[in-house]
Amino acid sequence: MEGLLKSDIFFVITSVAIVIVALFVVAILVYLVLIMRDIKNISGRISEESKFFFEDLAILRANVKKDGKKVKHFLDFFANIYKRNTRSGVRKKRASSTTTKSKSIKSKK
Repeated sequence: MEGLLKSDIFFVITSVAIVIVALFVVAILVYLVLIMRDIKNISGRISEESKFFFEDLAILRANVKKDGKKVKHFLDFFANIYKRNTRSGVRKKRASSTTTKSKSIKSKK
């Protein structure tokens, strides 16, 4: 009888331990899925931006072939990249959140 009681206690403890380990594994898998989703979004965005970059590079190459090596084309190339990045909204969002914070700080004073 004593052996049966010991085996029941062992199975209860083992079952609880397995459930706890399974919960940790599920939590880890959920975080891995979220990380993989973020990586997919980032790689998609990199792919989009690389298309724009190669289009700009093709325009630069055509201008260099057509007009020769003028410094203005290189400057225009980098100016267009800068303009496109400022229009994308990333910097606008950061700027608007900074101005909102600064306005709220000024209003508190």
